[in-house]
Amino acid sequence: EAMTGMACLPLSVRAGRLQAGSTLIKVAQGKYARHKQDAKVVHLSPDCRTLTWEGTKKSVELAQVLRVSIGLETRTLQKLYQGNALVADMPSYHWFSLHTATRSYDFGIKDCGDENEMVVLWVLTLQEIVA
Repeated sequence: EAMTGMACLPLSVRAGRLQAGSTLIKVAQGKYARHKQDAKVVHLSPDCRTLTWEGTKKSVELAQVLRVSIGLETRTLQKLYQGNALVADMPSYHWFSLHTATRSYDFGIKDCGDENEMVVLWVLTLQEIVA
């Protein structure tokens, strides 16, 4: 099913797509993580309050998110792009970040059909929820 006109869909429909889950690239930060990136199935919780991955072992409370950005805005993503062939073929606008007071959570969209629509779906929906 094409995601044409994602921005025109009501929030409830877009939230439903996020609740169904998508495979995103999650970038780990911190000195022990070595900035590794892994494909994770990321879900929006049924109550639209939490983003979870690795089952429900890892999560971020959306109430803690101050803003959502697109592109290489965080140091984690900027470092990732320095000489990393694995992400060189991914346009910078296929990454988005959730910013909290203490850290960022960085996700990339790759190999899902229409990456641009998928970025719009995730970013627009999350921005609306955290607003």
